[in-house]
Amino acid sequence: MDYEKDNNIIERNEDIQEEVLKNTYEAEDKHDTENANNFESVYETKSHYQNENTKVKSEDSVSRLPRVFFAGFFIRMIAYLIDSFAIWGLSRITINPLMNALSIWHMSEFLTILATLLYFSIFTYLSNGYTLGKMICSIRLVEEDRERLSLSTVIVREIFGRFIMEKIPFLYLMVIFTSNRQHLADMLTDTYVISEKSFEAARYENIEIGGNRCEV
Repeated sequence: MDYEKDNNIIERNEDIQEEVLKNTYEAEDKHDTENANNFESVYETKSHYQNENTKVKSEDSVSRLPRVFFAGFFIRMIAYLIDSFAIWGLSRITINPLMNALSIWHMSEFLTILATLLYFSIFTYLSNGYTLGKMICSIRLVEEDRERLSLSTVIVREIFGRFIMEKIPFLYLMVIFTSNRQHLADMLTDTYVISEKSFEAARYENIEIGGNRCEV
């Protein structure tokens, strides 16, 4: 009798241990499932938030900036004069000796225009929106919704667009009358010349642009 009683007690203890282990495993499985669901919920929320932020950033394009952030006619004219002086200096060093050596002074106008177009296109593309004049005047050429100027944009603006404007100089005056201070070449390529000093002032004063803190 005592032996059977001991066996019953052992079996009962084993059943209890199995029940405890079963409940423990079920609780752990339930906890893991809840954690997984919470993780998925957090991931979906984060993804939604990132998508919303991306949407906002894409809508806050350059063209939506206040007019004060675009470089005006006179500061752009000063930058252009500085660039013209730089082109003149480079021409004296490179083009003039070439014309003397080859006796091609009759091509001086063509070579001057060529030097001007190459100067603006190469400088602008390699420095991502700057020329010597723009650097000194703290202004910069930017493209709509792009961090870096594309090669095609630079070619269209600084070769074809600038060639037309060199032939018809009064087209530069469009900067005075357009809302975003663009001239013909800017409009053809969706580009803008911005004033970096205005961005610096806005960031210093903690001004919001398009719902976001101003950052250059």
